[in-house]
Amino acid sequence: MSDRLHETLGTLARAPGVRAALVAGERDGLAAAAVAAVDVDTDALAAFAMALFRRARLANAAAGYGATHRIVLDAEAGRLFVASSGELSLVVLADRDAGAGMIRVAMQRAAGEIA
Repeated sequence: MSDRLHETLGTLARAPGVRAALVAGERDGLAAAAVAAVDVDTDALAAFAMALFRRARLANAAAGYGATHRIVLDAEAGRLFVASSGELSLVVLADRDAGAGMIRVAMQRAAGEIA
């Protein structure tokens, strides 16, 4: 993992309430780089996030909504953020009370680092 990418993911992972930040390949669903809490399975997270993103992309295309750039999954215990950046996607797993707006802004800034 490049130092710059590691620094970018580390910055995201240190945000209050963030449990993991990773970059995953959209085609293979594998984590290319990750910074996460010890109890987070980054491989499983990457696979789940990319499968969900692919399905959202297909649904949006079928509905005629155009390209999908980001998705946010709000669940009872947390949030999953996925932002596409070419062939790679940025994934953030956060607690429910984490600042969603701040995470989205940080992800927007980080997207340029992984492109």
